Amino acid sequence: MIVGLSKIKSHYHIMSFKDLKRDYIVDCAKKLFLSRSISEITIKDISATSGIGEATIYRYFQTKENLASSVSVSLQKDILKLPHSDFSKSGLEQIEDFYSLFEKIFKEHPNYYRFIFEFDTLYLKNIKDTDYSLSLDVFHDLFIKSYEVGLKDGSIKNQKNIDLFYYSSTHALLELCKKLASVESPLKQDQKISKSSEINYLISLFISVLKA
Repeated sequence: MIVGLSKIKSHYHIMSFKDLKRDYIVDCAKKLFLSRSISEITIKDISATSGIGEATIYRYFQTKENLASSVSVSLQKDILKLPHSDFSKSGLEQIEDFYSLFEKIFKEHPNYYRFIFEFDTLYLKNIKDTDYSLSLDVFHDLFIKSYEVGLKDGSIKNQKNIDLFYYSSTHALLELCKKLASVESPLKQDQKISKSSEINYLISLFISVLKA
């Protein structure tokens, strides 16, 4: 029996075998997508890595697009497992920690941004997966919780439209991280400063707007 499937069956009492098998396929696909371009990876490659037949993979996901979407959701969950802010901190400090995750991931897991860059380019316009949207909402909720703490402790200025601020700032950061992780610019102007410095400078601008 395949080692991966043996591991799946050993955890049968926690989740159904079907769910575990699905998660196992997603994990195998995630490793491949992060190591190479999504467009380069085929269902045949994922089948060979996972030891699960192509027909079975298609039965779970129908298309590579659906599988890539599930990988995106899995990556969002991986980020949520990273150390987050200490909730004993001020609201502003919590939001600083929230934004700093963008730079931390860029330094430690740049292939995450490369994957998101390609995924958004190839598939995002066709996504109807509510799980994908819900996985993004979790980050919004974390931000709002810290913002409300900051209003109470006086470390943050009230914003007329905090949702507009949140989405504008996180979209700007995400787009910058995706670009810097995915495109090597030949322009000498782009070589003058480090990529991490660009990300941190943008974060400092957002914090300066929020700071009371």
